[in-house]
Amino acid sequence: MHGSEATSNREQRTGQPQGPISHNQRFPQWRRLKISKDFEDALQQPTRWVGKFMVMCLRRAPDTAGRLGVIASKRTFRKAHERNRAKRLLREAFRKHANQISGGCDIVLLGRYRILDAGGLIVETEFLSLAGKAGIWSPPPVEPAKEITA
Repeated sequence: MHGSEATSNREQRTGQPQGPISHNQRFPQWRRLKISKDFEDALQQPTRWVGKFMVMCLRRAPDTAGRLGVIASKRTFRKAHERNRAKRLLREAFRKHANQISGGCDIVLLGRYRILDAGGLIVETEFLSLAGKAGIWSPPPVEPAKEITA
C-alpha cells in the first residue's frame, strides 16, 4: 500500500483520519497543574467525587485558574503504557470541555484501573457527570430546533 491507499490502525479503528494535532487542539502548558503543593492541596480536600473510571478532587483558592492535574499511579497502573493511556483519556475529556468548566478551581483527576477498558466517549461522559455533581460544569445552551417547511 502506497500513498493515499495506506491507512493507519487508528484510522481503521476510529474512522477518523490520523494526522498531527492542530495547534488549537493541544493541551496548553498554562492549563496544567504542575506544582506538587497544588496536588496535595486538592487531594486533602474533604470532598471527592468518585466514578467508575476516575476520582475528581477540586482545589478552590484565589490563585486557581481552571487547571488540570492528572494522576495515574504506578500502584494502580503497573505498566508505563497503561499509565500513559489513562492520563491521555483523562486529559482529553477535560480538554474537550475546558471552556464549559468554571475557572474558579483547579481539578485533579485520579485514574482508576477500569479506565483502561473504557473508550474516550465513556470517560468523557463520566467526567461531565462528576463535574456536574461538583457544580463546576455548565452545559452549553441548546438551540431550539428550526422548522423545516417544504
